[in-house]
Amino acid sequence: MPIESSNVAHTGTPERFRTAEAARYLKISPSTLEHDRVDGRLGIPFLRIGSVVLYERATLDRWLSSREVTPTRRPRAAA
Repeated sequence: MPIESSNVAHTGTPERFRTAEAARYLKISPSTLEHDRVDGRLGIPFLRIGSVVLYERATLDRWLSSREVTPTRRPRAAA
């Protein structure tokens, strides 16, 4: 559930997510996000405002883009 209606961008996607929403957006489990907040292994950026944890859509998009991998091997030529 979005934080509030003014939190929804023109695309219909919320600009900020709580943990469960961010997990769905990233297609990972909420527990993965919770563990990452503690150990930082994945380095997924988040906001903490008091006891509330939020993830900004634009920041998650940048994080996803930074994980993009380009193949190092060339495809085999067609015979």
